[in-house]
Amino acid sequence: MKRRCLYGVLLLLLPLGAITAKRYEIPCNGLLLQEAIAIMYNQVGIYEATGRNDGEVNKYTQLLGLRGNYAYCAAGIWWCFEQARRKLCLPKRFHPLPATAVANEMFAFAIRQGKQTNYYPCTYDLIVWKQKNSFRGHIECVVEVLAAGFVRTIAFNSSSVVEGKKYEGVFFQKRNILHPLSRMKVRGLIGFSVV
Repeated sequence: MKRRCLYGVLLLLLPLGAITAKRYEIPCNGLLLQEAIAIMYNQVGIYEATGRNDGEVNKYTQLLGLRGNYAYCAAGIWWCFEQARRKLCLPKRFHPLPATAVANEMFAFAIRQGKQTNYYPCTYDLIVWKQKNSFRGHIECVVEVLAAGFVRTIAFNSSSVVEGKKYEGVFFQKRNILHPLSRMKVRGLIGFSVV
């Protein structure tokens, strides 16, 4: 009886999003994954010119054919994989992600093409959030798994305070895979099965 009460209390403490969140694995060439992550690390610290999705960060969306200042969280991740693919001289079919600047389209792709696994974060997973009643969301790459659902990520189109001043760009962040981000609920994780 005590055990059932304890499970009930724990269930109440979990955010509803954590119960519905899923993890899907999609295949990815191991060398491509390692190179893409190395490129991602090299993007950390790139700032927007004026805080309006502008400046050097436009390179992420421009490679997808978008002109102007767009949100680039998903485009930045796609760009890193594309740069790695080109560097390794691999055919286009080796790119594991769809060519999109929409985080939730990447998750929808993982649902269609991937294999559902246990909802537990792994290094290099992509964590996806979704805004209620919208296609809008956010995506980041897990670079370190910490305790209690916390992860350290590389986040494109995020903000950070550097030497007392707020900047927009590409930064390391600490997130929790069980909790919302602003008003967006966690949709799930995209993992990579190395082939």
